Parts: sequence; C-alpha cells; structure tokens
Amino acid sequence: MLTGDFFNIENLSQDNGSIKADIRLNAGHRIYSGHFPGMPVVPGVCQIQIIKEVLCSCESDPALLSEAKVCKFINMMNPSDVSGLTCAITREELPGGGISFSGTLSDTNRTYLKIKGILRKENG
Repeated sequence: MLTGDFFNIENLSQDNGSIKADIRLNAGHRIYSGHFPGMPVVPGVCQIQIIKEVLCSCESDPALLSEAKVCKFINMMNPSDVSGLTCAITREELPGGGISFSGTLSDTNRTYLKIKGILRKENG
C-alpha cells in the first residue's frame, strides 16, 4: 500500500523469526503537504503501516493488524531529516494462524516507534 511510493525497502533479511529492513522514506511524498506544511512529520499511522508492510512482505498470505498491544511514538520523525530507517521485527506464530510481533523504527540516533501486536490472515 505504501511500499514503492511513501517508502522503499532497500535491504531485507530474515533469520529465525527476526526481520530487519533498511527503509528509505520519500521526503517529497504528497502527504507531507498537509502533514504539516513547512514542518513535515511522518504520520504515526504510516509508521505502523511501514512495520506491517515489512512484516507482510515476509509472509505468504496477506494479513491485517488485528491488535496493537503496545504502541509508543517516542520521537517525531521529520522525513527531510530522517530518510534512512531500520525496521527491526521479531515474530512468532500463534496457534490458530495469527502472528505475534514486536517491532521498532529507528535510525542511528533515535528510536521513533515501538509496537507489539498481532496480525491475522485477511481471509481467516
């Protein structure tokens, strides 16, 4: 949904339930003309969607975020200052087909988002 337009995944690796992706934001995206003119901020919902899309890129079936147990926005993210991010996710299969995960968005200086949640398959 946002991949390839709002952000790009430049590098993706997986190992034993851990996922790491290098993310590049599109600082010229049209969303920043309204959020906010002259002082762009990456919307929190977009940060959550980045983590969801990175996680779903490693899954065979589409999934929906069904629960956000913890969601902390720690620092504001200005896309003009922060174009390169690391998305780090740990995931675990749940009985019944869901996925429990925790993830962060950070750069070399700051963490911007910490989230723990559950994904469920779209058709199940």
